[in-house]
Amino acid sequence: MKKLIMLFMVLAMLALPVVARADTAWVDWDSGTVRTMTQRARGNSATFTFLTATAVVTDGAGSVGIASANHGFYTDAQVVISGTTNYDGTHTITAVQASSFTMLHKYTAETLGAADTVAVSIKPNQEWQYLGYRLRTATAPSTAGQLSITLDSGTASDFDLDIDSEAMLNTRSLFKSYDYTATTYFSSGDEVDFKWSNVDGVVWAIELKYRILSPRKR
Repeated sequence: MKKLIMLFMVLAMLALPVVARADTAWVDWDSGTVRTMTQRARGNSATFTFLTATAVVTDGAGSVGIASANHGFYTDAQVVISGTTNYDGTHTITAVQASSFTMLHKYTAETLGAADTVAVSIKPNQEWQYLGYRLRTATAPSTAGQLSITLDSGTASDFDLDIDSEAMLNTRSLFKSYDYTATTYFSSGDEVDFKWSNVDGVVWAIELKYRILSPRKR
């Protein structure tokens, strides 16, 4: 009888699901997995601006040049381009010029539109969760202005909303963290923009935190 009981116990243990070991990047969460992402940008002008209506150029070696007059972004800034036909998405700037910047991307001939934008934004193009941001300026702005954090809904403009707003006058640093258990979820196609006009032209650096929601494969 003891052998029979032991056999049933072994079979029951073999039937238990295998749980993957969690590490610093991936953890189990409900019926899927999540990954915490960090996106950084630096600049000395507005955090949101327009592209210039001119043709995209290529160096023939995997990089393209995007025109944006007085954009103010620094090399290594991670920005989101919106409104184009071929270049929308999150990109890392690899080089900057006064009225353009360079990034790695397959070249496709396109003339940009004056309403196309480049901005400090989060847009993972999949289900995601907003966690917060950290912002620091090299010198305190002397002109009143607001850092506005807004949702540009991927569904329709009827669903756009204001998420947060912070006064930037005399501000050197801001830190806003949200409880990851809160329902700060966004859908694929949703974009959260961080807009500050920065009329004083102070140098700023911002770090954004969010989590990607990925359904578990069955």
